[in-house]
Amino acid sequence: MNEGAGDSLLKSNGGFDLIIDCEKCVLRPLNRERASKNYCDWLNDDIVNKFSRRLGKKHTSDDVWNYIDAANTSTDILLLGIFDRITGIHIGNIQLKLYDPANGLADLSTLIGERDFWGRGFAKDVWKYLVHFGFNTIGVRKFTMGNSAGNKAASGKTLYVGAKLESTKRQHILIGGKYQDVLEYGLFAEEFYAKFPDLAGKVAAPTE
Repeated sequence: MNEGAGDSLLKSNGGFDLIIDCEKCVLRPLNRERASKNYCDWLNDDIVNKFSRRLGKKHTSDDVWNYIDAANTSTDILLLGIFDRITGIHIGNIQLKLYDPANGLADLSTLIGERDFWGRGFAKDVWKYLVHFGFNTIGVRKFTMGNSAGNKAASGKTLYVGAKLESTKRQHILIGGKYQDVLEYGLFAEEFYAKFPDLAGKVAAPTE
């Protein structure tokens, strides 16, 4: 693990200079200058949050800044903005949480807030390259992912990176007034690199 004693996960992996190049976009740490003014609107959009526990909850700009600040100083969370490679627009976020360092376990969560960018492969793109960064640079041993059974897009990007379904938790979470099943997936490095052999051994975030 690339963590110094007491360092945040962001600081121990390049700090605000960290850049992860994807095919469609670029991942960069967030601050007040980089974060979209639309960020808070994404969190309050019922369509964006249809399958999220955020659905029905109201968020303020203070909630956004507090969340970003907390993530940037956390020892187990790496929060990155998703920036369209062509326009430079901040379209969403992806978060890696190293929730069990002793066992090398991490999970991922994604928010594509700008709906104009839905259905264009951005979520799969960022998952591919942040999973690679997790295995290659952070030293993750296993990724675990979970989503409600109704969220077909989430399952699609999880299967895209090579994850395997490990369990189904029946009627497990309350979303939009209904209890929904949760699908739990797991992913090891050998499964990921079997799908993307071109990334095996390749530095995940080259430095100049």
